[in-house]
Amino acid sequence: MDYHHRLSWSPSTAPPAALPEGVRERVFVRPRVGCFESALDFTNYLQFFSSRGYPCYAPSLRGHGASYQLGFWSMYWTSKHALALDVALVIAHIRSKHSKNAVIMGHSSGGGLAQYILDRDMEKLGGLVTLAAVPGFGSMGVYLNWIRFDPWFLIRIYCKHFGHPRSPLSSTALVHNAFFSRAFPLQEVRELERTMPEYESMRWTVSMMTKFVSAERVIGNILPTLKGGRRVLVVAGGEDKLMNGVIMQRLAAWYRVAWESIRGKGEQGVEEEASAEVVRYGVVEGSGHHVMKDCMWEVGAEMVLEWLEGH
Repeated sequence: MDYHHRLSWSPSTAPPAALPEGVRERVFVRPRVGCFESALDFTNYLQFFSSRGYPCYAPSLRGHGASYQLGFWSMYWTSKHALALDVALVIAHIRSKHSKNAVIMGHSSGGGLAQYILDRDMEKLGGLVTLAAVPGFGSMGVYLNWIRFDPWFLIRIYCKHFGHPRSPLSSTALVHNAFFSRAFPLQEVRELERTMPEYESMRWTVSMMTKFVSAERVIGNILPTLKGGRRVLVVAGGEDKLMNGVIMQRLAAWYRVAWESIRGKGEQGVEEEASAEVVRYGVVEGSGHHVMKDCMWEVGAEMVLEWLEGH
């Protein structure tokens, strides 16, 4: 029997729901997190910050979560710039509804995307939070780490799955090993797997393996609106095997050097705050790569809250 499937889509005619105002002076925008994830991965953080009066938004980009789905090859070749435009459109819409400055937060490849948006000055933002994020200087070291703890990584991709993007995360055990701490329950990993897309943009991930942003442009394009001149918060998971402490500390140092360079040039409007205050580094001990869902997620959320409120 032959089966024929047709996909169709039409825009809703219903008026959009009003955006919540919140009671705080900051708006959080979270681009869809890392590869094979969606806005659902930020549910803990959304509830945490919204309960404290912060308006929060976590869009899923094309091909992820409840957003419209692309065919395999269309998704495979989607560029990071196309995905960044999705985020920029969301930010522009939110800014049209709020008078407050937005802080962008991104996890894993989504954190790399957040840096790219600032590098290209696609939207004005009042702060950057990277959660176990792809470093702007390139993710080659991340994939070397992956091969070290998963020695079958390349063989599985090319000899078993013939280059399929989902290969490194093709079983519950592989997802648990790559994304979570040892203490995280396997049953919760299985629930997360149900929300993961079956394929991903390889053009996006490969394009971030080498340096893809200028640290000076990224930090220089952040509006100086937070207390003490804070601009960047780099958060690492203590048990993260992918973006380990060495890589995340290097990312924080990279931005601190960039800030010192900007200060040294004496550019107009640049404050005199120390680089350690402008760029803060923190570790969520006991957390794997998925700091927003792992057992210690609330510790990470508190860390972001303290940074946001100037403590």
